[in-house]
Amino acid sequence: MVGIALWMTRGAWGGRPPAGDDVMAHITRADFGLGHLFFHGRLDGWFPRFMLGHREFLFYGQGFTALLGLLRVATLGGLSNTGAMKVAAVGSFVLFGPAAAFLARSLGLSRLASVVAGILALAVNNVYGVGLAAVFVIGLVPQQVAALAACVALGSAVRTLTDTDTDTDAESEPGRRARLRWPALCAVSFAAIVVTHVITIFIIGFFGVITVAALLVDRRPPARAWLRLGLAALASLGLAAFWAVPFLVHRDLHGPVTTWATPAIGRRLHDILAGNILFGPGIGWLAVAGLVIAAVMVVRRQPFALAFLIAPAAFLVLSHNVIHWWPDNEIAVQLANRGLGFAGLFALFPVAYGVGWLCERLPRIGALVALAGAALVVLVLPGWNRTGAELAHQQAPPVPQMREAAAQLAKVVPPGARFATQRRFPEEITDTGVSHPDFWLAQQSGRDTLNAFNAESSSVHDLVFAPEAIGNQAPDVTADTLAPLGVTHVVTVDPLTAARLAASPRFSMVWQSPPLAVFALMPADGQPPPASLLATSGPASASLRDPGPDHIVIDATAREATTATAAVAWSPQWHLRIDGRPAPLGRDKHNLLQFALPAGAHTVALSYRSDLADK
Repeated sequence: MVGIALWMTRGAWGGRPPAGDDVMAHITRADFGLGHLFFHGRLDGWFPRFMLGHREFLFYGQGFTALLGLLRVATLGGLSNTGAMKVAAVGSFVLFGPAAAFLARSLGLSRLASVVAGILALAVNNVYGVGLAAVFVIGLVPQQVAALAACVALGSAVRTLTDTDTDTDAESEPGRRARLRWPALCAVSFAAIVVTHVITIFIIGFFGVITVAALLVDRRPPARAWLRLGLAALASLGLAAFWAVPFLVHRDLHGPVTTWATPAIGRRLHDILAGNILFGPGIGWLAVAGLVIAAVMVVRRQPFALAFLIAPAAFLVLSHNVIHWWPDNEIAVQLANRGLGFAGLFALFPVAYGVGWLCERLPRIGALVALAGAALVVLVLPGWNRTGAELAHQQAPPVPQMREAAAQLAKVVPPGARFATQRRFPEEITDTGVSHPDFWLAQQSGRDTLNAFNAESSSVHDLVFAPEAIGNQAPDVTADTLAPLGVTHVVTVDPLTAARLAASPRFSMVWQSPPLAVFALMPADGQPPPASLLATSGPASASLRDPGPDHIVIDATAREATTATAAVAWSPQWHLRIDGRPAPLGRDKHNLLQFALPAGAHTVALSYRSDLADK
C-alpha cells in the first residue's frame, strides 16, 4: 500500500512547494512559529504575519508546526520549512493506508482484509478533509496528519478494551508492557489530534461512540479495561492541557468561521455516487455494496459489524442536521464536510472484509488476488485520470513579476508594518501563476500582510476582509480604510485597478510590471503615517521605534489629548505603558487596541504577556 501511495503522489515530488491553496500560509506560520517561538523555548506568542495579528496557536494548536520542526531536527537542518511541508504533505497521505489498516485490524478484520482496507483507504478523496484533493488542492495538510492520528487513536482505544487477555504472566514485565502499550498509544495519539486539528476530535468521537456501542452488542469488556481507557483519556487531556486550557478560556477572541457551504443530503449522496466527491467514479457504488456486506457481517455476528453498517449513514444524517440545530456553532457548520472522509473509510471496511473472506479461500494465490484487486479498485475503477493521483503536484512556478513584487515588498514595507494584496479570484491564478498571491507574497517577502488566513483566530471580525474590496471601491475609501490598519503598501493584480489608484493622491506607485503593481499609501492630513501603527482622532505624528512582534514601542506627539488606536487586534494579554507608567487599554468598535493619548510627546509601549491560563 505504501508503494501505491508513493506512486500516486509522484507528481508532487521535486523542489517546489506542494500545491494547495493554504500551503504557503502554513509555511508562513511555520516560519514564525519555529523561528520566533519554538526554537527560543516558547510554545506560543503573538503572531503578526496575517490580518491584525493574533495569538498564533490559540485556536489552531502547535501540532502541525511542531511536526515540521521535528522533521527539520531529524534531518539535522537538511530540510527547510518548505521541504518539511513537502515531506508532511506526501508522508501524511502515504501513511494513511497503514493507519487505516491498523484501525481495520483493531476492528476485527483479518490480516489480509486489513491490508486490503489500507489500500482501499487510498481511494478516499474528500476535498474538504481527507485524501489527495484535500492535501494538494485545498492544502489541508494538518487535517490529513490528524487523520493518521485519528485512525491510531480509535484503533488503540478499541484494543485497550478488547486486548484483555495475554499469554504472558500478568505480573511479569512483558505483561505490564502489554497492558500499557495500547492506553499509552491512545493517550498520545488523541492528544496529538487535539493540538493539530481539533475538529477531528469531534469527528472521531462520533465514530468512536458507534464503535463502542457495536462492541457492547457482542462482548462486555472487564472493568479493568474501562479503567485503562479512562486513564488514557485523562492522560490525553493532561498532555494537551497546555493548549486546551487557553483555547477554552479565551473563546471570546474567536473570529468568524470561514468554511464551505454544505449541500442538502440528497445532493451530497448524488455527488458521492457520481464520483464528484469522496470517491472517484464507481467507488461510491462499491461502498453501497459494502453496506450489503456489512448486513451479512451482522447476521454472521462479526465483531463491529453494526458500526460498519450504521456509522456512514448515521454520520451523513446527523452532520447534515446539526447545521440546522446549531447554525452558529463552528463545529456544526463544518462537520458534514470535514468528516466525510471518515464516513467513506468506514463504508469501505466491509468491502475489505468481503475481499479478504473470498480470497482467503483461494489456495496459494488468495493474498495476491486480494491485493491486486484492491489496487485495481483504487487505480483503475475510477478511470485513469480520476484516481486523485492527477491532483498531486507541486505548485506551479509563479510569473516572474511575483518574485519581483516580493523583492519590492521586502525592501519598501517597514518591519512591523503590513501590506495588502488585491483579490481577484479566479483571474488572479492565471495572472500570477499561484492560487493565493496574497499568501505567496507574505511568505516570500517576509513582511506582514493584512490579508486573512484562519480568520477564526482574529478578534477583529470585519476589517481583516478589507483587502477583498480594493478593486471594487473608490481609491480614497480604500486609503481611509487601510491606513489606520498599519498598511503602508498595496499590491494590485490587474492594470485597471492600478490605473485607478495611480490617479489618487493617496497612492504613489513605487513599482509596476503588469499585471502587478505596488503602491505606497499616504496618510490622511493630520494623521500619523501607517508605518507607525497608530491612528488618532485628532492631529498627531508618530513613528514606530520597536516593531515587536510582542513588544511594540511608538514615539507619538499629539497637539492635544486624543483617542488613539493601534493597528493590533485586541487581546486581554496586551498591556500599555505611556512614558513608562501603566495606562488603561481598551478596544474600539472593531476590536482594535484603543487608549487615551495625552497632549505632547510620549513613548507608547505595548507588551503582550502570558496570563494565568498559560501557566
